[in-house]
Amino acid sequence: MEKNGAINHSLSQVIQILYEIVVLKKYTFNSFLQRFIKIILEIIPADSCLIYFYDLDSKNFILIGSKVPHPLEIGNIVMKEGEGITGWVAKNKQTVAIEKKSYEDPRFKPFKELPEDTYESFLSVPIIDNNANVVGVINLQNRTAYKFSGEQIETVESLVKIIASAFANVVLEKRINHLENKLEER
Repeated sequence: MEKNGAINHSLSQVIQILYEIVVLKKYTFNSFLQRFIKIILEIIPADSCLIYFYDLDSKNFILIGSKVPHPLEIGNIVMKEGEGITGWVAKNKQTVAIEKKSYEDPRFKPFKELPEDTYESFLSVPIIDNNANVVGVINLQNRTAYKFSGEQIETVESLVKIIASAFANVVLEKRINHLENKLEER
C-alpha cells in the first residue's frame, strides 16, 4: 500500500531487517545506522534523515548518522540538552511534526554545515529505551512542504520503540570499544 508517496515495502521484509539488526546483531555500528535509516525511509519519503545520540555524560546530542553523507559533521554537530527541536523532543519525550517552514519554529536551531536546515518539513521522534530514558532522536526533513500522516508518525514511533534497546546497546558497545582503544594507547 502506498501512502503519501511512501515506497511500498512488505511487512515481512521490514521484520527481517529488524530481526537482523536487533537479534542477529550482524552489523557494524555504521551499517546498523544505515539499515535503520533505510527502514525509516521506506515508511516516509524524506530528503534528509539525521540521527542524534544522547550522551548522558556530557548531556549533549551528537549527530551520529545521516541519509546524506556528512563525514565532517558526524560526531561534530552537537546540541545541548533541551536545545533545538531535537532537544525539545527529547526533553518532552514527544514527537514533533511540522508541515512547512520548520526553520521558523522558535525551537529550531540551525547549523550552517547542514543544508537540511533550510528544508520545509520536519519530523522529530525521540528514541526512548525500556527504562524510559531518551537515548537519541531521529529527524526527518523534506525540501518542500510535506504533511506527515498519522499512520506514518505512528509507524516510525513504533519502529523506534522496537529498535531503541538495540540502538542503546550498539552505542554502548561503541563507547566501550572507544574507551578500550584509549586505554591501549596509554
